[in-house]
Amino acid sequence: MGLVPQVVWLGVTLSQQYSEVQSIGRFASEAAAAAITHKEYSKALEWIEQGRSVVWSQLLRVRDPLESLHKQHPSLGEELKEIAKKLDKAMLLDRSRGGDAYSEAEARDHHTSANRYETVLATIRKLDGFEDFLLPKTASQLLPAAKYGPVVLLNVETLHCDALIIFPNRDTVGHVPLPNLSLDSVNKACSVLENYLQYYGTRSRDNPRRPLLPSNSGYDECDELADQLAMLWTNTAKPVLDYIQMISPSNSIPHVTWCTTGSMTFLPLHAAGLYDTPASKMSDFAISSYTPTIGSLLSKHETYFPNQLRVLVIGQENTPGHTQLLGTREELITLSSFKESFCAFKKIEESEATKSAVLAALEEYNCVHFACHACQATSQFDQSGFALHDGRLTLSEITAKTVAGRKFAFLSACQTAKGDKMLADEAVHLTSGLLVAGYSNVIGTMWSVIDEDAPLVAKGVYQELMFNGHTKGISGNTIASALHKGVNELRAKVGDREFYRWVPYIHVGI
Repeated sequence: MGLVPQVVWLGVTLSQQYSEVQSIGRFASEAAAAAITHKEYSKALEWIEQGRSVVWSQLLRVRDPLESLHKQHPSLGEELKEIAKKLDKAMLLDRSRGGDAYSEAEARDHHTSANRYETVLATIRKLDGFEDFLLPKTASQLLPAAKYGPVVLLNVETLHCDALIIFPNRDTVGHVPLPNLSLDSVNKACSVLENYLQYYGTRSRDNPRRPLLPSNSGYDECDELADQLAMLWTNTAKPVLDYIQMISPSNSIPHVTWCTTGSMTFLPLHAAGLYDTPASKMSDFAISSYTPTIGSLLSKHETYFPNQLRVLVIGQENTPGHTQLLGTREELITLSSFKESFCAFKKIEESEATKSAVLAALEEYNCVHFACHACQATSQFDQSGFALHDGRLTLSEITAKTVAGRKFAFLSACQTAKGDKMLADEAVHLTSGLLVAGYSNVIGTMWSVIDEDAPLVAKGVYQELMFNGHTKGISGNTIASALHKGVNELRAKVGDREFYRWVPYIHVGI
């Protein structure tokens, strides 16, 4: 696993890194499965962590503020900071210009910066107390990530399938074998889900999403998906919950964070359950969140209050070249009703929502809510973005500049957490991109949501955040809980088996 940084080198652009990372394939998962066979659970945890979101993690490493280094060795800290800036700019260069606009001179400078970066890192690691500086985290260093509740890492491999679990205030890695889960069953579930989504037309927020053809049998796509959610419950979620002793529904629902690998990243574990049996669903027992890596949960856990939030709302009911989103108007009215609770509130909509205006505002506000069309570019992940009045605001443009103190993003748009099958472990979607941009918590969607549902969920989320935020403060746990409540309100309205309407909403982050 130590060779991964050499395969996915900092000295090439991000698009090249994403191309190279495909050569790693399932190597990390296979290695972890072998470690689990020998009961080396800590080593398995470390190896999976090193093989997940490789490009994403390297970009965050380059952007690390390096506070401890600056404090003890300011000259080295400043040198590394300047090299990191050059690397960051070079990696993003082809993003901002598109295509292969990357000259030989720029490539040479990029390679030089990458080599110098590694040389300075080697020098720093010879200093007392900095021996593991910016190296992959060990299992003992990853354990504190379980602050709000258990963190469950699922490894799905041909050899066997397993869950590795870390708990708050425990110094060991738990292991749950999943003998009834298989790589084939996970791939089948992904196929059923894809067929279900195509059947309901869930590819744009404006789509009314009703079945294209009525079912003439007693068994349809909904039943097929229900079978797969039952499989996820029986073979994955229930064994995990039994292990962590969440076996009775209660009014105080605990928080579980899922970190998945391979094809499992495309499946809604938060919706696992038996929908014809009471108290047999994941949501009865726990509030679910997701994380692209365990290490990302180690970021500073902040608790803040509504009056510390500077909220930016981007709304596009009518976007040139796109269909009308009638629900956006109601969504903006709902959000405006909470503005007195915030430190600052700004709404940019319609013709005023240009790329330059939104980018400028993103630097001033620590929370953002996008209510618009979104575009997922799986072949060029960094060109995914949000449809504004004068064109697409791409992820490359948003992440080109990180701003300290960003807290929360709500992506009420199309399939903002839909990844790429070729890069299943790289979390290449808008939701993870907002994490890279500095937002510690993001609400996104696994597929397109119904236009009329978006205002209802948004209202439930912000009502809960304001209610609890004034007394307990807002944190990742609070945001996950607020989404849980907002989605449950939608479920109560449309019914549990309307999976395509309530299942897509997820919380990703700290």
